[in-house]
Amino acid sequence: MTTGERIAAHLLKWRFAWLAAAVAVTALLAWPAAQVGVDNALEVWFPQQDPAYREYLRFQHDFGNDEIIAIAIHDDHGFINNAGLQRLELVSRRLSAVEHITRVTSIADFRQAWKDGLGGHFERMSQHPAARNRLISTDEKSALLIAELKTGADIDSLRPQIIADIRTALEDQTPYHLAGIGIIYDALNQLATRDSAVFLIAGYTVIVALLWLFLQRVLPVIATLVAAGISSVWLLGLYGLAGRDINMVTMVMPSLLLVICISMCVHIFHHVHTLSGTGTGARSRLIISGVGAMIVPCFFNIATSSAGFISLAASPMQVVHDLGLFTAAGLLIVFAIALLLCVLALGMQREPAAHREHSRIAVVGEHLTELAIRHPWRIIFAAVLLCLAAGTGIARITVYTNSLGYIVDNHPVPTDSRLIESSIGPYTPLEFVVRGDSVLQPDTVHAIQQWEQRALASGQVGWSHSIGTYIGDFPVATALDLLKHFSAVDGLWQRLVHEPDEVRVTFGIPIQSAQAIQHTITRLTSLARLPADVTVTASGYIPLYTRMMTLIVDTLGSSFIIAFVAVFAMLALLFRSLRMLLLSLPSNLLPVIMVLGLMGWAGIALDVATVTIAAIVLGLVVDDTVQFLYRYRTLHRHHPNREALRLTARGIGQSMVMTSVAISAGLSVLMLADVKSIVWFGLLVPCTMLFALLADLLLLPALIVLFDSSAAERP
Repeated sequence: MTTGERIAAHLLKWRFAWLAAAVAVTALLAWPAAQVGVDNALEVWFPQQDPAYREYLRFQHDFGNDEIIAIAIHDDHGFINNAGLQRLELVSRRLSAVEHITRVTSIADFRQAWKDGLGGHFERMSQHPAARNRLISTDEKSALLIAELKTGADIDSLRPQIIADIRTALEDQTPYHLAGIGIIYDALNQLATRDSAVFLIAGYTVIVALLWLFLQRVLPVIATLVAAGISSVWLLGLYGLAGRDINMVTMVMPSLLLVICISMCVHIFHHVHTLSGTGTGARSRLIISGVGAMIVPCFFNIATSSAGFISLAASPMQVVHDLGLFTAAGLLIVFAIALLLCVLALGMQREPAAHREHSRIAVVGEHLTELAIRHPWRIIFAAVLLCLAAGTGIARITVYTNSLGYIVDNHPVPTDSRLIESSIGPYTPLEFVVRGDSVLQPDTVHAIQQWEQRALASGQVGWSHSIGTYIGDFPVATALDLLKHFSAVDGLWQRLVHEPDEVRVTFGIPIQSAQAIQHTITRLTSLARLPADVTVTASGYIPLYTRMMTLIVDTLGSSFIIAFVAVFAMLALLFRSLRMLLLSLPSNLLPVIMVLGLMGWAGIALDVATVTIAAIVLGLVVDDTVQFLYRYRTLHRHHPNREALRLTARGIGQSMVMTSVAISAGLSVLMLADVKSIVWFGLLVPCTMLFALLADLLLLPALIVLFDSSAAERP
């Protein structure tokens, strides 16, 4: 008996004991798995000593939290009158009563200052620099209230309840409109949770139906899904025991396990299904022989994919490290659990299902491979043309991350955001901190004022807010004393100045991509012409967010390149053949090139959502290639290469087609979701599977015919 057959015989003999052990471990890991939540807090993305993260923490310590929730309300009679201002004061008091809101700012806050004569030469409150384009619309009929959240490490978990309490406080103020980074994140979390539940259930239903149609047996389908479920519980249980929560990068892990598990189980069931043998004894031998023959290629699949993912563990980013380490562990779990469940299901079947040698699905794989055998140069020429076409698409790919852009345009969140920005002005605060021993000296304060004027004139920002906003043409020392005096109640001075050497300057910018924000930061910094001993630093959440998005895309991109290299190195080690490695390269690279080209032509940007799909690509493109090459190499020992290819397609082509069609059809349902990242997942992963299938059934055989045959066999 081979090693694979000995393992299969052991599992068959002790299958119920191993099942009991698996159930026991699943029960133990179910509780920590259930404790795994969703956490996209900044601490997840940055090490504690990261300079940008430390700057963010310093800003919070000195000035408080810069996360705001913008609330817009409308009044046909306008707000710059007693009734309008009283309404704003009422709403402001209600919002201030919401737990974890530290203060609420509106144009009504200027009423007392106006009465005290601090309005200066401004004829109307709405024209004050602190209000114009920030708190009131040009026609004075729309007003914005800015709710500032308290500083706290748990603000991400508290945000949904804060938003719910805000909506309760605004029940009699309809219509109202909410905006802010926190509003976007909350909507994304809600939509992702809903869409994942609804559409994944629908997608899995399609997968189950197609698997049953293909396998013609209930037990294999149940075993496949149970294996995927148990593997996910084990993975999430380990994840929970490690003190981790799912984030926007690692949330792809359960889907990856499902895809790999389905592929492995279908290959095993189909191979056993194609073998002959009846009767109890014959059936046991059939299981041992069939499963044993599949253990090595399936392990090759898991080993190569795991090697690729484990290479990600070297990443300095914790989220990428976790993706690599835990996915590699999850794949090994899939191998063990899927193998056990397949043996268990096969052992419970009364008799093998009748094998249809030439089913329609089998014919598809055989015909494609036959086409490659007969016309290898045409296939390669077509592949080259496709690569050239994809290359023009790749040239069109842009790196673009905009959290608001993940939500469909007709959703209330982007609708409200656009309404507020168009009627009042930009609401997103971009923070800077001016530091130096002379920050409150007249020349520095005047330089800050001039900086704000240049920034406004540049068109990059809609408003600015600092101590310079309230000084106007007054003498600096007198104006600062007055500002400090009248800020004793509302704490305005403390929000703008951290004595003795820091001044806060806030600019209002539109919601835009991380890349555009970084350009704005660079532009605004260049406009700051401050005294030589004074520095200016972009601070707060927004600069950290842009760096985080850029870092994720760059790190994941470079990490997956390393992972692909590790995968191919593992293939060379496993096959111990440079020729096999070189033959596998084009068929594995073509699906990646095609998907990137599709992204470029479809206008899908490379961002946090799409770059994580590379994890699925990494697991998929290698899978069928390993199965095909392993079967071909075994058959080629006894048959010429063309005949070996035909036998390979006849034996494994059907399971390759079944796996690709079932998973692609199921995941395509996700294109109906409201979160664009889920829509892209539902588009790109099925396309990857289909591209990989065609590459393995067409391009790989064509290359084998041309470059893995004797001279007499070549066309």
